[in-house]
Amino acid sequence: MCGILGSWTARPVESGVADEALSAIFHRGPDDEGRLVDGNVFLGMRRLAVIDLQGGRQPVT
Repeated sequence: MCGILGSWTARPVESGVADEALSAIFHRGPDDEGRLVDGNVFLGMRRLAVIDLQGGRQPVT
């Protein structure tokens, strides 16, 4: 299982909000995390490494 989430708000996204959101979906993938915070946009993902443990990292850039 993996998880992806995102947010687009009227105000800049605070880093604490991104941390809380990714913590809320930790159970979806404890092996890896990616995030992009750019002004009022936040994208995040959690990964459960099942195959290709080293090369399967999902870029969030």
